[in-house]
Order: sequence, then structure tokens, then C-alpha cells
Amino acid sequence: MAEEMGSLEEILSALEERPELREAVRAKLMAEDGPQPSASPEGLLDGLRETNAILKSFLQESLRFQSSVRGAMQSLDEALQALSQQLDLIVGQGMMRWGRERIQNLVRRSGVRLAYPLEWQLLEEVIECAVQAGVLSRSEMDDLYEADFLGVGQELATGTPLCVAAAISCVVDRTVIERAASHADLWLKAARAAMERRPELLAKVLPTAPVDRRALAVGLWIGSVDADHADSLRVDFEKVIEDPLWHF
Repeated sequence: MAEEMGSLEEILSALEERPELREAVRAKLMAEDGPQPSASPEGLLDGLRETNAILKSFLQESLRFQSSVRGAMQSLDEALQALSQQLDLIVGQGMMRWGRERIQNLVRRSGVRLAYPLEWQLLEEVIECAVQAGVLSRSEMDDLYEADFLGVGQELATGTPLCVAAAISCVVDRTVIERAASHADLWLKAARAAMERRPELLAKVLPTAPVDRRALAVGLWIGSVDADHADSLRVDFEKVIEDPLWHF
């Protein structure tokens, strides 16, 4: 059988020498493998068009899917942000109430005995007096009215009269520290001006004009870098430790 068919080399040589035999073999193989795609330029162009349409459709579907995913993620982010803001507001309000109810003890821990309470009407008169004296600008007055706590007192160790300002926040960062320092500085300026122009305003709570100020940042947490910033601005950090689970 092998002798009749000849060797592989002989078959390949015969195919090389006789093109009609090679074409017949190719036709036979194509017939057995099924219809083949046309190799004409028109057939190739049609194939490219079909492939391009498929790819374009896939791309459009992918873009629509990505758009829907982005929309869903944006909606989720907005919902989470709204929830976070509500929680911050609730927690912040609770923290503010907690701090104001215990401010006398918090200030005492920093070494100051408060003349407490200092009525809001008296605070307004002192601040307005400083504005009329030209010591505070209107914008400084508005800023001072935003203070979380303002008071006067005496240093426990020396009896030195002081102005006290406190900024209260769940997390004490650089902004809170700077707010406490700014309000303490403004409050000292206002109290000194009021004692000079109208000494009777603070005469009941301070024997003489305040000499210095005490700034407090009250909160649950402060970072090490922010603690250094507090030291540089002479702001005492009072950490909430007695009752961390305050009541709302």
C-alpha cells in the first residue's frame, strides 16, 4: 500500500510540478471543510463591516453600562454624604450641649476658676462697647458672637484675671484650634476695652482688667500634629474623658 502511494516526498514533488493536481487537492479539501469565506476584496470588506458593526454595538453597550454604574455610584455617594452630614449634625449638637453643660469643670481642669455664669446680655454689652471704642471691627464682632463659649475668671495658682474662650468639637483639628485662639484674642481685646470705657460692666466678676487669655479646644480626639499646633498658639486641649457617651 505504501509502495502504491509513494513516499511523502514524492507526493509533495508531484504537487509542485503539476499545478492542476495541486488545485484539485485544494478544491477537495475546501469541499470537505465546508464553505470558505470569499477572498475577494468585496467579501473582505463585507467581513470588516460586519466585524465593525459588532464591535460598535459592543462598545455602545459597554458605554451605557458604565454610565449606569457611574450614575448609581453618584447616587450612592450623595446618599452617604447626606447621611454623614446628618450624623455630624446630631453628634455635633450633642457634643456642644455636653461641653457647655460641663464647661466650668473643663475650664477648671486647665487651671482657671470661672466667674460663672456670665449672662449673654453682659457679653453683648462688653462686645458692643469694644466696637464703639474702635477696638473691634464689625466683622470681628460677628466672629466673636460665633464663639462656642466666652467667659472670664482667675488663674487658680496666681489669681490673675483672665479672659476664657473655648471651641468645642467632636474632632479637634487645626481649624478648631485656630478658632479657639482667635476668639480668645478677640475676647481679651474686647474685655480690656470695656473695662477701660465702662469698668462697671465687669466689675462684679473681675476685680481688675484681664491680663491674659486662656483658649481651650474641647473634643474627643486630637492628632499629634494638631497638638503641636495647639501648643504654638497657646491653646489648651481638654479631652472629654469623664463621660464619653453623652446624652443627646
